[in-house]
Amino acid sequence: MFLGIFMGLIIILSSSHWPIIWLGFELNMMCFLACFLKEAKKQAMLYFILQSLGSLLILGASFLSESKFSFLNLIILALVLKLGAAPLHFWLVIVIPRLSPLGLFLIMSFQKMAPLFLLSSLPLSKDMVSLSNLFLGSIMMLSLSSPLMVMIFSGVSQMGWMFIIPPSFLKIYMFIYFIILAPVIFYLYSSSLNFFFSMLNVAGLPPFSGFIIKVKAILSLSKKKAFLFLSASGIALSSYSRLLLNKSFSKDKLSFLTLFSLLVGMV
Repeated sequence: MFLGIFMGLIIILSSSHWPIIWLGFELNMMCFLACFLKEAKKQAMLYFILQSLGSLLILGASFLSESKFSFLNLIILALVLKLGAAPLHFWLVIVIPRLSPLGLFLIMSFQKMAPLFLLSSLPLSKDMVSLSNLFLGSIMMLSLSSPLMVMIFSGVSQMGWMFIIPPSFLKIYMFIYFIILAPVIFYLYSSSLNFFFSMLNVAGLPPFSGFIIKVKAILSLSKKKAFLFLSASGIALSSYSRLLLNKSFSKDKLSFLTLFSLLVGMV
């Protein structure tokens, strides 16, 4: 079942035919449900219904001409729903708390790959969806004190970055972000210095990897967009800082995973 999650992703990313992509999404969804949500029936049902709806929209769009405006509308709606991107992010708050750390990491990383790559390949402006995710995620974090909830909306905010950066840089950004994310998820409920430094990394503070990839992303934007993204980053940074200031940390050694995530962007 676990292998089926990645088989579904491979099918989606290696195909240019929407019916095959639909098949990959279905395989991925069923295997994810079987691996991580078999004990949470209500959350599993919600995840199944919404992901199936997204797949149904993709299947319906596959019968339309790709040049038609309605085709793009259906595909965008389907992919935004599958991602849990704003304004269709509501299901993340319900489903994610019932996941194991591995399930949480997958739904915030690899499960986003296929929809993000497909969206980046569509011939349309993504400015509005990017900014809505960026600011909604950052502003919602201000009122949260739970590390898990902060990370959920941090993920929404990060999608804003991934929507706007050039497709040529998206793979590198996602690869580094997934590495940065791993120790945060692993140490989410600990009072370890590993969590402290991992959160600073996600926040994008220098000189860590999170700062470097955001600088590279900002350099690819126009001045107006760069200003908006820096403003949203400042809002998010205040949320990360408040979360860390409210915790006390033990003086343990940093793990290899944490050190690697802090330095990988410098390579």
